[in-house]
Amino acid sequence: MAYYIMSEVKRGKFVPLDISKSELFQRNSKYKDTRYSLEEIDRFTSNFKNIYGLKNYLLKEEIIEPTLYDRPLSIRLPDKENGTKKVMYDFLYQNDRKYLDNPGVLINDIGRMQFHREWEFCFDYVMHFFKHHDCADIAPELRSYIVSSIRNGITDTALYAVDENGDIPIIRFTKQLIYNYHYNFGNIVYHTDEKIKYRNLHDIIAFCEYYHNNKRADEKNTCERGKVRTLKKEPAQLTFFGEDSYSYYE
Repeated sequence: MAYYIMSEVKRGKFVPLDISKSELFQRNSKYKDTRYSLEEIDRFTSNFKNIYGLKNYLLKEEIIEPTLYDRPLSIRLPDKENGTKKVMYDFLYQNDRKYLDNPGVLINDIGRMQFHREWEFCFDYVMHFFKHHDCADIAPELRSYIVSSIRNGITDTALYAVDENGDIPIIRFTKQLIYNYHYNFGNIVYHTDEKIKYRNLHDIIAFCEYYHNNKRADEKNTCERGKVRTLKKEPAQLTFFGEDSYSYYE
């Protein structure tokens, strides 16, 4: 499926940007002109720290007009009647590169979110992907375990029960979204050597970043309103521990 990076020139009107003119862009798909694969866009934008770094580069390389610098950028899909629609969560940046290069790191960090009893994240994450057929078998029971943990104020032990692969439910849920798999005599077998479900991987990464950034913004607003609150120190993204810390999921 083809995607565009587009700038809003005025309300409801968008123009595509030709990022293929950049030496940082690598074309790996069959698409041409200003049509790209989602991975091509992600690999390009993950060269930059944030939206400002991206916009500054686009301006310097004359990919975007100066008059459009302050206009919103977005990743968009073709829509009916020759229009486009924005993907729900779009740009990935430098801190997301580690997840693109190794989805196992993303799986680790989502497991850590449960380990740290981040129930709001866990519930929103499961509900966001609840209707995906890729995880339809595990989603209802995972949701019920999380709801039980929220209501009772203590982690439901079923959240730490491992399957035949040694995976807890939230890990299995994530792996089924990312990897192709089949069942062999009732056991799930992942095809980690095959091409991953890239759109799902993108959406998971983008969802996690969106959630984490919103949480940090809410905590900042809470502090600015003068309320007393103890905040956990967290790095800029989803990862909880440093590079030399233990891995919750191997």
